[in-house]
Amino acid sequence: MMCQLSQAARRCPDGGLDGVEVLDAIRSAVRDGFLISLRFTANEFIEGGITEEDGIAIAKIHAASGLVDCLNVSGAANWTKAGVAETVPSMAFPAGRFAELAGKVRRATGLPVLHAAGVGDLATANFAVSEGHVDLIGMTRAQIAGPHMVRKHLDGKDEEIRPSVGAGYCIDRILRGGDGLCLHNAATGRETVLSYNTGTAPGRLKIVITGAGPAGLEAARLCAGRGHSVTVLEAQSDPGGQVAYAARIPWRQNIIGITRWLYARCEALGVSFRFNTYAETEDILQLSPDVVILATGGMPEMGPISGGEALGHSVWEILSGEVAPKGEVLVYDETGGQSGPTAAEFLAAAGARVTLMTPDRMIAEDAGVTNHAIHLRNLYAGGVDIWPDKRLASLQRSDGRISATVITEYGG
Repeated sequence: MMCQLSQAARRCPDGGLDGVEVLDAIRSAVRDGFLISLRFTANEFIEGGITEEDGIAIAKIHAASGLVDCLNVSGAANWTKAGVAETVPSMAFPAGRFAELAGKVRRATGLPVLHAAGVGDLATANFAVSEGHVDLIGMTRAQIAGPHMVRKHLDGKDEEIRPSVGAGYCIDRILRGGDGLCLHNAATGRETVLSYNTGTAPGRLKIVITGAGPAGLEAARLCAGRGHSVTVLEAQSDPGGQVAYAARIPWRQNIIGITRWLYARCEALGVSFRFNTYAETEDILQLSPDVVILATGGMPEMGPISGGEALGHSVWEILSGEVAPKGEVLVYDETGGQSGPTAAEFLAAAGARVTLMTPDRMIAEDAGVTNHAIHLRNLYAGGVDIWPDKRLASLQRSDGRISATVITEYGG
């Protein structure tokens, strides 16, 4: 293994790389002046794990060895699912949450320190550097969302930088062996079929878009950026669509940054918005459009549950505040995503006694680890009962209450 690492390190400068992360004894395998950086956890934040005191002691040993030029400091313990969610912090955690820890290592060792964990914007990066916590900042997810972040900043166009909101969609896909796609930027990971730079259209068209959710706003931004005249019709009083519902629980509030940025860019590009307008055919035709884009999203699906339409409520109704159930509440989720857990967290925080049920082997089966772990943490903290492998067959009224018929997915 050491031989292979040494050979790999020797090939890095030949390939044009400026540095390599190593554990220790390959210094002799590289040329003088070749930078070696060591990434390590300076505090695992778990009982029996590496403490801050241990982490600083480890850092001092490496500094004294003379084998490393830079320390790449992180935190948490990624050998548990909950630890992975902390090691690659999502919107559930404060921005740059390990920056102060990195600063303590920097002051204790005198070595340059790099920090790359949950720094999603240039303001946080500037703060960490200017306050002396770190010398270098790594911003991987920020540049997945906004690949031209550096160029736009140097051009004085910070308002055009598409922000990383910390949704964790990219890293959750990667950890499952998928492509590194972005929840906010559809072009990332699809560069062979989608372009970041759309250019100016050969002719100006009048475009009408129905819906000011993320899809409608992105369509409006792109069309206006190409020079078209764009009008957006939205039934609600504000932009955001379903993203506004997803942001209703505290730890997911940052997701609203997606539609806020899109709306701000649309306004800067001269897009016209008509809110409180439920677009009918005549509303659209009166604008004499050349092109109509329908971005109204889907509708909640109640599924083949007897009594579901009459007695059940959708996640939309719950998170919008249209319906505010009290007492005992059953949240039934067949999607495997985050809508069910989000509704359950929202209801539990409002004082309801919640059971979250799914026919899947676990709740939010399709959610990646950096989000799934946070949902579980909050659901357990909120006293939510979790029932996997259970299917809701029917709802009926009984003695002034709603009773549910539940079957076990696998019999028994």
